[in-house]
Amino acid sequence: MTAKRDRRRKKRRAHSQTSAAKQRTPGQRQARLELDDLANRHPLVLSATDLHAGKGQFCARVRIDTSAFHRIIGGYPIADDHEDVDLWFGDDYPNAPPAALVTHDRFLNQPHVLLGRLLCIYLDPNREWHPALGVDGAIDRLIEFLRDGAENRFDTRTALFHPIGGLSPSPRIAGTLVVRPSSPAPPRALLGRATVNLRAPHRSDLIRWSTPTRDDTPSATVALVLRTTKAMTTGLVNVGTFGDLLFRVESAGGPSARNALTAAARLVPRLGPEPLRIVVEVPHPADPQISYLAHAVAGVVIPPSTAQHPDVIDGLSDLPIGWTAVSDLRSEVATRRDAQRPTSKYAGKTVEIWGCGGLGSWMAEFIARAGAARILLRDTGAVSGGLLVRQNYLEDDTGLAKAPQLAVRLAAIADDLTVAAATESALDVLTAGYVPNADILIDATINITLAARLDEWARTATPKPLIAQVATDPRTATLALMVISAPAASIGPATIDDATSVTVLKDPTLERFHGFWSPHSTAEQLVPTLGCSTPTFHGSAADLASTAGSLVSLLANHIDVDSNGAHLIEASHARGPAGGGHHFITYSAPD
Repeated sequence: MTAKRDRRRKKRRAHSQTSAAKQRTPGQRQARLELDDLANRHPLVLSATDLHAGKGQFCARVRIDTSAFHRIIGGYPIADDHEDVDLWFGDDYPNAPPAALVTHDRFLNQPHVLLGRLLCIYLDPNREWHPALGVDGAIDRLIEFLRDGAENRFDTRTALFHPIGGLSPSPRIAGTLVVRPSSPAPPRALLGRATVNLRAPHRSDLIRWSTPTRDDTPSATVALVLRTTKAMTTGLVNVGTFGDLLFRVESAGGPSARNALTAAARLVPRLGPEPLRIVVEVPHPADPQISYLAHAVAGVVIPPSTAQHPDVIDGLSDLPIGWTAVSDLRSEVATRRDAQRPTSKYAGKTVEIWGCGGLGSWMAEFIARAGAARILLRDTGAVSGGLLVRQNYLEDDTGLAKAPQLAVRLAAIADDLTVAAATESALDVLTAGYVPNADILIDATINITLAARLDEWARTATPKPLIAQVATDPRTATLALMVISAPAASIGPATIDDATSVTVLKDPTLERFHGFWSPHSTAEQLVPTLGCSTPTFHGSAADLASTAGSLVSLLANHIDVDSNGAHLIEASHARGPAGGGHHFITYSAPD
């Protein structure tokens, strides 16, 4: 009987494996063949065993020989002889790499390990995985990952440590919580409150780590803050009720569930029709000074009249919750994408821009995005429909003054940016006794009279900002001239421009820039409408934005630097494959 039962069991197992194999996608069948081939070529390094096969998923356990790994104290606790890793091949393989999970909890609390078992062998699969690599590439990457872990090569402060598990909490709901204010300094209270501004249906902002005040907008509400003393390495996936959350928080060294329930009940009467919002703050495993955040929204509101009743407090545990995304912009955890670029020097600066046309309008936006604290725009013109082809305006701006409309656009870029607009002439401002209140002044007016008056003013001005005078060629807007007058220099931009012209006009290799000091022919300019309309420049928005971006970056290099001269630039697309170039002509006083 025993032999017969074993035969039946083997038969069922074989049938199950055959049936499961038939359900594999072509990519998964390819993965199986690649695993077999690799195991045959390297039998002492790797062996592979099927664990599960089914529609949409195929898992194979691979055994990696770790006997030759060098181990360093503080690194992954790699087994002496081998590590078993489950590779899960989705139905999108080989367009996506397999997921790698260890079969134990020894890597809990290690960097680059999600939920205690999922290995982050690819930080960015979109850039690091190629379908042609196949299983060979995945195994090579896995071995390299385990070896780096054993040798303690991961920087625990900057690694993908994931103190809240590494995967987004679930269930997910629409919306994003934006956080900019730094967290309170340690030690932090385990229970706290925060002010959340309900900015839009899709966005909320945490604006203060304390309760709302009378000065807050009507859309401000209060949120409950729960803090833990330990990292939540196993995450908050499938934490669907308030009670589930409180259990996880308490287990991670947070407030007791009972105290958190009481604190939540006290908040409910203040919320009105708004749901209960919960912010979870979890310390970084390698640095308690740093924390990570998650944001939950309770799905049911308890009537204020009964919120303090003990039965209702207990009922809070059953509230369904959903998790929104968190856009964490706190300085202690976030690094600006442009931190290592020249434009980072605009951070906190005050910039005045005269002329909001082709160059000025684009330069203004790039400086706003670079983190300037204040921008003042000056322009006397209005937006016409034809300008939309090349200047930074919208259809609805047509017929309105340029400076105020551009100010509206810039103000929407950053909450911490102040933008002011003036429609008075910059020439009138200079004549009336201009006193600058800016770190940087950009003249993009291409006004000869203004340039002369600005030059006179700059010779004796105290204080004097960094002055940049910019212009493009009228035919293509792919060539640009930027004259720089440093704050310490007792000379103005027109004087530097005159000296630059002498140098450039003598240099035949710079002939394409000679036009900046030659009268423009009618053929080079554009008459935008039939009749007696003012000639203007050619060029597209792409041309102007490209040129303006280069000028903004070059100008940044002169911030807090005492240098005078002129930049000549040519866009890379100016002359096809032969285009592109930059020259800086240092100012030399005439003999």
